[in-house]
Amino acid sequence: MKDSAFNSGQKDKVARLLTRLFDLFSANKITLRVTLPKGLNIEHSEEKVTFIGTTDEISAFAHEIRKIAKFKDGALVSVDRYIFKVSDYKTEDGFRNNWIELPGRGWGVMSSKFLEVVEGYEENPFWFNSCGYTDKLPLDIGVEVTDLKKEMKDELQHAPPAELDGAQVIKWAWSGDRPFGVMPFVDDEREIEIYGLAICRYKDTSQVYRFSCSSDWEVQNDAPYDSIEEAMKQLPDQYRNVEAEWYDA
Repeated sequence: MKDSAFNSGQKDKVARLLTRLFDLFSANKITLRVTLPKGLNIEHSEEKVTFIGTTDEISAFAHEIRKIAKFKDGALVSVDRYIFKVSDYKTEDGFRNNWIELPGRGWGVMSSKFLEVVEGYEENPFWFNSCGYTDKLPLDIGVEVTDLKKEMKDELQHAPPAELDGAQVIKWAWSGDRPFGVMPFVDDEREIEIYGLAICRYKDTSQVYRFSCSSDWEVQNDAPYDSIEEAMKQLPDQYRNVEAEWYDA
């Protein structure tokens, strides 16, 4: 165990030394030196590196990565002990220790994926190789958000499509495990459970509509309003079994 710990510690020292030597002899080649958000932690292993932090810290990190997408082929970016390289083609640099190589648009995709983790649309933690954008990177890169609310993630997984009944969705709410309430069938004793509410607008109209939807976002009823605020506030009593928490579409 001691030998293993010693070897791991030595590897870290060598990696840091190599990074410093690289910075010393090729400082003029570095296009950007990323200053990581205070509080962001980094977990290192031979196969992957994971940046761990809060939603704000991971968001800030993702926006730093987005800057890389604008650089030209061959640009080098220093991030802690790592070098992120912009390359339109695979080169031997992609297999160097602590180097990660992607085309400019690839860095843009990575930034978007990391922001999707923050927003609850991707798994947390998330590693870039899992999205299948490119051949697997020899050194995978990922993020883990420490304060992502599971409830929020669950809600966002139930988001409606961009349009319902031909109208653009502006805001929406999901009731969760039990419905907001029920709506009776016309001329029928059955009842429809309402799990989704959506504020929508048709083209060429100033009015908005609040759609009442089933668990698969099938529109069951609609009601017109002059404003989004009215549509959200003026819920009928039958839809108050669960408090509606509204999200922007």
